[in-house]
Amino acid sequence: MEYEPRIPVFRIGGHSMSYNKLILPRFFLAIDDGSASEVVRKANQIVDVPGRYGIKVNLDAIIDNKKVISDVRVITGRPVFADIKGWNGKRTLREIVKIVAGEGASVVNFYALADDMLEGAVEEATKQGVVILGVTVLTHYDESYCQRHFRRTFQESVQHFAKVSLKRGCDGYILPGTMLDAVAGFGGIKFIPATRPVSFEEREANFQKQFEDPLVCLGNGATIVSCGSPVWKSPDPCKTLEDLAKKINYNT
Repeated sequence: MEYEPRIPVFRIGGHSMSYNKLILPRFFLAIDDGSASEVVRKANQIVDVPGRYGIKVNLDAIIDNKKVISDVRVITGRPVFADIKGWNGKRTLREIVKIVAGEGASVVNFYALADDMLEGAVEEATKQGVVILGVTVLTHYDESYCQRHFRRTFQESVQHFAKVSLKRGCDGYILPGTMLDAVAGFGGIKFIPATRPVSFEEREANFQKQFEDPLVCLGNGATIVSCGSPVWKSPDPCKTLEDLAKKINYNT
């Protein structure tokens, strides 16, 4: 049976969007646990929470059991982002797209550093109707990291890898919310991970160095935002998720 999201969503306008790729929400709830069974438990926990949002699942949970993608999709009826962050040869990246698409993923990502090795994955994603995003610089890193490894400023590094993502045919790219100004004139989907509402006190959860409020990100040009820790570390994750989804969708 063909999967269709049961929630109201919006069509992404971006780089090379001229085919039947899925319609995506502006908000993805991150369930970043490494255990597939724990991801499924949390998916069941929030299954009745209304609002427009998808679910992002981390690589370690997918390695634990790739069926976690289809399980979450079936449980929630929502699009699933397979957060692979892969970097490998052309054949391997293509096969990864086949695997996650076969489990029902709507979105997948790979490092822009893969450069021309992305082309096989992009071809397969287009064939499968999966959105593919390039990863620029992780939110875990900072100016000194970019200078040390790329000999570029943080902003220049994000710009460079965003350009590579689009050049190699990705639908967009993933970047820190603090770097949206760097891609202000660029096209494509701008996906911001690890956002932190201003009310969330544990600002550097999960070793993140670059974080921004999701509403600020959307106001600064982000297409999609993701948030996890502020929901799961709250006293009432379901209420926090519902409130956050309302704020994000009301203000966009």
